[in-house]
Amino acid sequence: MALHSWLARPQRRLGPLGLIVLLVITSLVTPLSLDMYTPAVPHMTEHFNTSESMVNLTLVGYFLFFAVGLLAFGPASDRYGRKPVLLAGILTYALASALCALSVDIVMLIATRILQALGAGAVSAAVVKDAVVPERREALLSVVQVMFVVGPVLAPVAGALILQVADWRMTFWVLAGIGLLCAGLALLFDETLPVSERYEGTVLG
Repeated sequence: MALHSWLARPQRRLGPLGLIVLLVITSLVTPLSLDMYTPAVPHMTEHFNTSESMVNLTLVGYFLFFAVGLLAFGPASDRYGRKPVLLAGILTYALASALCALSVDIVMLIATRILQALGAGAVSAAVVKDAVVPERREALLSVVQVMFVVGPVLAPVAGALILQVADWRMTFWVLAGIGLLCAGLALLFDETLPVSERYEGTVLG
C-alpha cells in the first residue's frame, strides 16, 4: 500500500512495483549492451577475420549513437508522450539485438549496434518525473542510478558465463530477450504525460 503513495498517476496494470521493475531493467540495458559481450571480443575478431580495432567500433558506435538517441528521443517524448517513444525505442532495441546476433560480417554488426544504441536512447528517466510524487523521486532515481554502477560490474561476468555454454551470438540473443521483456512491461505502462502538459513546439526546437 505504501508503494502506491509513490505514484503521482496510477498505473492500473503495472502497479508501482511493475513500474519500478520497468525502470530498473531499462536502466540496465545500456551497461549490459556495452559490457556483456566484451569477453567475446577475441572470438568475434577471429570469427569475422578482422582486427580488434574494427570490433571496437561496435563500442564506439554504440556510445556515439546512444548520445544521439538521447538528444532526439528526449524531446520527442516531451512532444508525443512517454509511452509511444518508450515502446518504439524498446522494440527497436530488441530487433537490433536480434540482428546483431545474426550478423554475417563486421560491417553489419557495427550497423546493427548503431540501431541498437538509438533504440536504447529512447529510454527516458523523465518517466520518473511524471509518474512519481516529488518527495519520492530522489529515492527511485537513486535505485535507477545504482544500476549504472552495478551493470558494468555484472555484465562482463554474465558474458563470460554465457561463453562457457554458447558463442558470442548468444549474448545478443539474451539482450534481445531483455528487450522483449521490457517491451511487454511497456505495453502495460499507462501514459504519464498528459496531453495538456506536453511540449507544443517542434522536436527540433
